[in-house]
Amino acid sequence: SGGITRDLECVKTGIDSCLLAVVPADSRSLDHVPLTIADRPTLLFHLPQSQSARIIFKMFEETTDVEESVYYKAFSVDNPKAGIISFQLPEDAPELELGKNYRWWISISALDIPPGQKLQGYIRRVEPTAALSTVSTVADSLEKAATLAQEGIWYDAVATLANLHFADQASATYTTEWTDLLTSIEYDGVSLVKIAEQPKTEYEISDE
Repeated sequence: SGGITRDLECVKTGIDSCLLAVVPADSRSLDHVPLTIADRPTLLFHLPQSQSARIIFKMFEETTDVEESVYYKAFSVDNPKAGIISFQLPEDAPELELGKNYRWWISISALDIPPGQKLQGYIRRVEPTAALSTVSTVADSLEKAATLAQEGIWYDAVATLANLHFADQASATYTTEWTDLLTSIEYDGVSLVKIAEQPKTEYEISDE
């Protein structure tokens, strides 16, 4: 299993109808785990438009020989519009421990979207460097996103850039940076640039 996996047929039929994750396309093994400095990091997903979608999110702790389930949540989303969601690890989930590898897994199912929609990927929380300790306490900016990216803190860099883009979509600078980011990510040879103009989706969650 690798950094991200998904259903090939969904991408072929139309990427806007797919569940997608904004994570590195080349992160295919535990040798290339994307990093965070957050104890409850934010992950970005693209949700297809659907009626009464059911989402399952799981988190596993990876060890040498086995993996241990540390979090499970199933919930429904009513009538979402296709778009990007920011999913922060909830308060009822355990904080990520420093230096440990985790595997997240997410699925979405509904009658009006292609079946078999599921993704998985890895994440590791690391101790912030001096430079990261400084930027982690300041407001979001391109400089902050750039510093996070230079230090390899993928998840937090992406979340910062997304916050900037969606807060000011009239900004040509933010739009260009966001588009360049999505252009660099591919699923089965299809670039995520196709969802660059998708809005941020606000959604209502109903616990099961």
